[in-house]
Amino acid sequence: MSSAITVASGQIEEFLQHRVAEIAGVTPSSVSLSTALSRLGVDSLGMLHLIEGIESELGTEIPNAICLDGLTIQSLAEVLAACVPGARRATVNLAQEMAADSKLPEDIRPAPGPAVALPRSILLTGATGFLGAYLLRSLLRNTKAQVVCLVRPDKDDGQTRVRRNLERYGIWDDGFDHRIAILEADITQPHLGLPPSSFDALAITIDVVFHAAAAVNWVHSYTRLRHTNVLALRELLGLACRHRSKPFHLISTLAVCYSMTGSREVSETDDVFADVAGIHLGYAQSKCVAESLVKTAAQRGLPVSIVRPALISGNSVTGISNTEDFVSKFIRACVQMGAAPDLDWLLDFLPVDFAAEAITRLVLNGNLEPFRVFHLANPKLRHWRELILWMNLFGYRVELLHYQDWLHRLNADVRNDREHPLRDLLPFFLHRPAGQKGLYLPQLYEESRRRKARFDATRELLEREDLTCPQLSTRLLDRYFESYIDRKFLPPVERSHRTDPPAADEHLQFDACFFNSVIGNHEVTRARPLEFSGGHSVIGELTSWKYGHSIGLHGYRLEFGDGQRERDVIVKVKARDKEVTAVGQTLAALCSPALGCAYERFSDCLGLTGCDTRELSVYQQDDARFRRFTPGFYGGRSDHARTVLVLEKLSRLEMMDSVESVHTWPAKYIEAAIQGIARLHAIWYGVQLGRAVNQSWSNQVLHRKQFAEARDLWVALADHACPIFSPWIGPECGAIQSVLIERLDEFWRLHEGMSHTLIHNDFNPRNLGFRRSGSELSLCLYDWELATVDLPQHDLAELLCFVLGADVQRSDLLRYIEMHRTALQDATAQQIDDTSWVLGFCLSLYDLMINRLPAYAMIHRFNEQRFLERVIRTWKGIFDVVSSTIYSPL
Repeated sequence: MSSAITVASGQIEEFLQHRVAEIAGVTPSSVSLSTALSRLGVDSLGMLHLIEGIESELGTEIPNAICLDGLTIQSLAEVLAACVPGARRATVNLAQEMAADSKLPEDIRPAPGPAVALPRSILLTGATGFLGAYLLRSLLRNTKAQVVCLVRPDKDDGQTRVRRNLERYGIWDDGFDHRIAILEADITQPHLGLPPSSFDALAITIDVVFHAAAAVNWVHSYTRLRHTNVLALRELLGLACRHRSKPFHLISTLAVCYSMTGSREVSETDDVFADVAGIHLGYAQSKCVAESLVKTAAQRGLPVSIVRPALISGNSVTGISNTEDFVSKFIRACVQMGAAPDLDWLLDFLPVDFAAEAITRLVLNGNLEPFRVFHLANPKLRHWRELILWMNLFGYRVELLHYQDWLHRLNADVRNDREHPLRDLLPFFLHRPAGQKGLYLPQLYEESRRRKARFDATRELLEREDLTCPQLSTRLLDRYFESYIDRKFLPPVERSHRTDPPAADEHLQFDACFFNSVIGNHEVTRARPLEFSGGHSVIGELTSWKYGHSIGLHGYRLEFGDGQRERDVIVKVKARDKEVTAVGQTLAALCSPALGCAYERFSDCLGLTGCDTRELSVYQQDDARFRRFTPGFYGGRSDHARTVLVLEKLSRLEMMDSVESVHTWPAKYIEAAIQGIARLHAIWYGVQLGRAVNQSWSNQVLHRKQFAEARDLWVALADHACPIFSPWIGPECGAIQSVLIERLDEFWRLHEGMSHTLIHNDFNPRNLGFRRSGSELSLCLYDWELATVDLPQHDLAELLCFVLGADVQRSDLLRYIEMHRTALQDATAQQIDDTSWVLGFCLSLYDLMINRLPAYAMIHRFNEQRFLERVIRTWKGIFDVVSSTIYSPL
C-alpha cells in the first residue's frame, strides 16, 4: 500500500469523499465537499476511522493544531495538500518505511563471549499485561532467577502495579515478592530513558531478555505503532548485545503469517517479512518488521527466539480472561447485539496459562541456537459458528447475519451507544484493504483465504516437553463464560442444562456394582477406567455438555471374581431423543429462520424419535446371525434417567474410523461389507414390522407418506445445502434437489410396494470395520441408534457414496447392486426381482439427497465434515450413471 497519492488537492478531495462515504454508509456522490463532516455523519469515532485512513493510506499525520469543528472535505484537503507527497516534499510509502525500519543499525552487535546457560537475572517487559502476568509467574516457577520487570513510570509505583496485575487474575503468590525487581523505564526512549550508568549496570546484571510488551491494537496503522513495536526494539536489542551476549526472546504473533501473498502455507522456518506487503493489519505489520530486526541480530551472533502465539484466551483452570482484549469485547458485543457476523473463521485460541508455560519451557530448555521460531496455537480448532451455536445453547440468543448486514447493525448500534464494546474497534470491521476485491479486513481471515500456519516443529518440541494444550472444549467454554458472568462482564442467563429429573445421570457410578447389575450373570469385582477417546460429533458433544456429562462413551477394564479374567468394555450412555432434537433445533435455527421453523414442525421426520432406546432394543435380540456382525453386547438398561449399553471394546478392526483416511475403498472391503449387510438384512426381510425385533420403538418408524408430507422441511434443507453442494457438483444441484422433492408423492408410492427390512440407516465407514480371520473379512457394524425399517438398498446406496470415487464406473456400480441382491436372495431363499431391486436402489439414492446429505450440510456449517465434499461428488457420479442408464427422475 503506497502513500504516494500525488497531490492535487482535488485528488485528495476524491480520496476523502470515498472514505467519508464508507464511514457514513452512503454513496460517494452524495457526500458534499463543503458540508461539515459532523453533519455528514462523521462523529468522533468516525473521525478516528478517517484519521487512520489518512495516516495509513496517505502516509502523513493530521497536524495537531487543526481545528476539527466545522471541518469540511475541502478544508481538510487543503491542509493535507501541504503535507502529503507532491507538495514540495517527498514522502516514503509504507513498503519503503517498513523496509527502512527493518534494518538493524550496524553498531548493534553482540559482545564476544558465550551467553549464560542458566540465567540468574531475567529482564521481562510487559509484566503488567495479561500474557505478561502469566509469563512472570511461569518464569518464577521454572527458574531460580530474579525477574526484573521493566514497567513504564506511572503515578502508582511499579511493584504495586505488577502485584495488582497478578492478583487481578488470581495468580499472585506471596513467595514471588522477594524474587521480583522493578525497573521503571520507557522502552520508546533512547537507553530506555535511563541514565547511561544505569543502562550499563542493567546490561551487566541481566542474563536474558523476554520482550512481551507491545502496543496491541487492531485499528492503528503501522505508522502509529512503529515507535512502540519496532523502534523501541532496537534499544532492547542494543541492551542484549551490550557488554556480553544475552539471549533475546521476542513474543510476536501468529498474525505475521497471514499474508495475502506468497505460498499458502508458512512454517516456522519461512521468512514472513518477504510477504509483508500482503499483510493488512497494522499490528501484524509492526510485529513482522520487529521480527526482521531480531533475525538480523541472530545473524550477527545473538541467541534469539521468536514465539508466535495465536489469540490468547483465558486461564484454562479458572476461566478468568482479559476482558479488555479483542476476543472478550467481540463476544460481549455479540451477546449485547443478539447477532454475530457469519464468518468462516477457525478459532485456535491459546489458553494463557498454557501459552506462558510453553513459552518459558521452549525457550529456556538449554538450547542456545542462534535463531529459533515457535508457532503456538490450539490444535483443537473450533469454528466461529460452532462457538455461536454453543452460546445459544448456553442461554444467549445470538443469530448469525451476513457480514454486511451485521456491520450495518454494528454501525447503527455504535452510533447510539457510546459504551458499545466495539466502539473503538469499529474501524477494524469497516476497513476494506486496497486490492482485495472489496473484502473487509475480517473476511481476509476466513479459512478459504487465510494462509495456513504450520506447527510441525513446535509440536514435536511440545511433545518432548510433555506439554499438552487444553482443548477448546465445551467445558472450557463453560469456565470462560461463567467467569465473564461472575465478573459482571456478561449478563447472567437462565441455564437449563438438565432435563427432568434434573441431574439423574450425574449419579451414574460405573463401578463393580453397576456392571454386575447390567451384565447380570458375571461377578465383576473391580472396574478400572481406561484412557479412551471415542470422539464426539458436534451434536453429541453439545448434548453431553448441556444435558449430562456422563453422555457418551467410556472405556473400562473389568476384573472378575476368579482373578484370572479381564475384559475391556465400552459403556455407552445415550442422550434422550428430545435432548438430541433440541440441540438440532438450535443448530437448524442458526442455519436459517426457515429451516428452524421447518425443523420444529417436522422434527419427527428426521428419525431421531426413540433414538435413545432404539439401539438397546436392537442389541437385545438373541439372533446369532445378528450377533455375528456386531460388537459383543454384555447388557444394558433403560430407565427414566438414561439408556446405557455395555459393549465390546473394539480393537484391531480393519478400516475402522477410515472415513477421513481412506477415500476410495479396495474392492475386497466393499464386497465384505455388502456380504455382511445382506446377511443382516436377510434376518427380517419381508417380515412384518412388529416382528422384526423386540421393538418398543416400532410405532415411531417413519412411513413414507409422512415423509412426503414433510415437504417444507426437505425444501428448507435443500435451500440451505445447495450453496454448499453446488461448488462441488455444479449449478444443476438446486434443480436436481427440486425435482426429487417435487416427485416425493410418486416415489413413496413406488417405495411402499417394495419389501422392507431392518436397516442400519447410517451404514458408512464412520460406523463399521472388519474382523480378519486368516484371509476372511467379516463385517462388524456398530452405532445402531438410527436403525429403522426401510428398503435394504438404502444401506447399500449410502455405503457406495462413501467408498467409491466420483468417477463411478457403470460396470462397478451395477456389479455391487447385483451382488447385494443375489446375496440377500441366497440368504433368504426368496426370489427378488432384479428390475424392482435396481429401482429400489435409485429411490434410496434420491432419499439420501433429500434427507441425510442435507442434514450433514447443516452440521458442516458449524463443524467441517471433511468427508462431505467427496461423498457429495460420489453421490452425483452415481446419480449420473443411474440417470443415464437405469432410471432418470429429471
